[in-house]
Amino acid sequence: MTVNLNRVTITGNLTHDPVLVPLSSGHSVCELRIACNRKWPNKLTGTWEQWTDYFDVRLYGELAPKIPHCLHKGSGVAIDGRLSSKRAHCDNPSHRLETVILADQIQFNPTPTTTPEH
Repeated sequence: MTVNLNRVTITGNLTHDPVLVPLSSGHSVCELRIACNRKWPNKLTGTWEQWTDYFDVRLYGELAPKIPHCLHKGSGVAIDGRLSSKRAHCDNPSHRLETVILADQIQFNPTPTTTPEH
């Protein structure tokens, strides 16, 4: 029997302030967008290149309402969770699914780094 693994751990900076969204159940979800930068030397040119990946993160549970009071745009975070896909709210058929990280744990990193807007 094959076991499927679905774990993600990322670090990065918030690209905007956290958004708390109330649910019909009376609970809420905290939505975050995280920029993860990576740098590498280009062996052909000898210069450093950089790329930024952007990830949408959702956090449910007791911690969700507390996050907007603790974090803001530019805050550094470490996220541990799993990937989840759902139908995108989009008319373009080539964008049928969106993938988000459902956070199980979040750690605040006190030293933010520069985060490009996206």
